[in-house]
Amino acid sequence: MSIGLKKNTVSLEPHSDEWAGLVLLLAYRFKSAVGDLPCNIKHIGSTALPIKAKPIIDLLVGVKDFEELFQYNDQLSAKGFVYRGSDQPNQYLYVVYDDKDPEVVIVHVHAVKVHGTAYRRYLAFRDYLLDHPAAAKRYEELKEQLAYQYPNDRQAYTAGKKEFIAAILKSAKV
Repeated sequence: MSIGLKKNTVSLEPHSDEWAGLVLLLAYRFKSAVGDLPCNIKHIGSTALPIKAKPIIDLLVGVKDFEELFQYNDQLSAKGFVYRGSDQPNQYLYVVYDDKDPEVVIVHVHAVKVHGTAYRRYLAFRDYLLDHPAAAKRYEELKEQLAYQYPNDRQAYTAGKKEFIAAILKSAKV
């Protein structure tokens, strides 16, 4: 199983069932750092789908209160979850780097308000593609095209997916 990518690079790997096992370990490690803080952890992103994906695990962590979560930043850092600040409005990012190469990212943790708009959108997108294999295949093909076009420009790769993602969310009625 291949896991991790250097910053700003784009490369896709075939789906690996081992990713789900890694998600369980990461969720346990995250939860052990925050103790009794209520949080809802879900596997999202392309590694949660049976398609080719960038080998970076995406976790969604739904919390009631960001300030409560931030009180655990030292404990999270000790477990390898590095706080990176807000990457989108009302969303905070934690990153896990490869132990052997600190320039390689292996995990993105997206902390959002549990059951808020971002939380619902992430899950709706994942669930729609799980329930609609033809749409998932189209997404995989788009990702392959964009990865070929932008192997060293993650922003362009991500921007190239926006229209497709918006259409899926509209179809999912979110």
